[in-house]
Amino acid sequence: MKKIESLIVKTFAVALILLMVSVPLMPKASAYTVQQIPPTTVFPSTNKITGTPGQIVDVDINITNVPGIFSFQAFLVFDPTVVKCNDVTDGEFLKRNLGSTMLFPTIDNTNGVAGGGVGRFSPQADESGSGQLMRITFEFIANGFTNLHPRDIMLLNIANFEVPTKIVDVYTANYLGTNYDIKIVGNAIGQVITLPDLYITGYTKYGVEPINIGSYRGQFKFNITGIGVNSDAGPLDFAYANVTIPKSLMWCTALADWGVLIDEVLCPTKYVHDNSTHTIVSFEFTYSTADPVKMVKIQSTNIVPEFTTMLFAIMLALATLAAAVFGKITWTVKRKS
Repeated sequence: MKKIESLIVKTFAVALILLMVSVPLMPKASAYTVQQIPPTTVFPSTNKITGTPGQIVDVDINITNVPGIFSFQAFLVFDPTVVKCNDVTDGEFLKRNLGSTMLFPTIDNTNGVAGGGVGRFSPQADESGSGQLMRITFEFIANGFTNLHPRDIMLLNIANFEVPTKIVDVYTANYLGTNYDIKIVGNAIGQVITLPDLYITGYTKYGVEPINIGSYRGQFKFNITGIGVNSDAGPLDFAYANVTIPKSLMWCTALADWGVLIDEVLCPTKYVHDNSTHTIVSFEFTYSTADPVKMVKIQSTNIVPEFTTMLFAIMLALATLAAAVFGKITWTVKRKS
């Protein structure tokens, strides 16, 4: 009986050790700083809508802190199996100061694209500040949700120069049956007119996956397509993106352990900081009309696994405890007999 009790104690101790080593350490504060980016932002009022068939949802495309624009174009990409677009209307921003505008709407419920361009006729002056650029009305045709991805965002001033801005996008990754929202903020804007008509600017081809590359076990990858602008002088020679990832999905024990690859090349300009629930990975890279599509991979040393070491340790501990109780009862019964 003593040998059995000794074996149970040893097995339970091993289970506890596995449980302790499987608990991830919380990252320490980072010495990195976040790259400063232009103040103008274009973003939908929500990046994800959820509903039931027949439900109507209005989504605004908004702008903040713009120094001045005279016209713009903006589109949202959606899941056409979940919603359809019923209407596109221009917002109040360019109608201020008795402004008159013309909308050129686009509704493509086959490919899931809605938006358009808006031009101002009068007054002959830029409008600055913050406000509503456009409203897009969706109707749910199935239960579920869809992300709303900004695409082909372009802001022009009265001199017909593109105004630098950043856009806000969200990708909902369904990983092992759980949804995780990953936010991307960057300057994937502008038009490259030399490329085919199917060319769009923005973020595409998202994916979250487990990997086994060196110390890396998790990866979020996506494409950045487009060109950035620096000023009236024209295209800039670098671009940037800030990616916010839930710690419940991917994490590193030290912030410096995060990896960023751009077209399979390690990105040297990486800035990482965090809060209690998310990690923000920021980076810069070369961006040009000659090379407008970049594949980005953000890699972590940990990703929520299908069957964790912690779960295994807990189950082992419970099984050991059950065996101990059963063994004790059996031994007692035999002894009384």
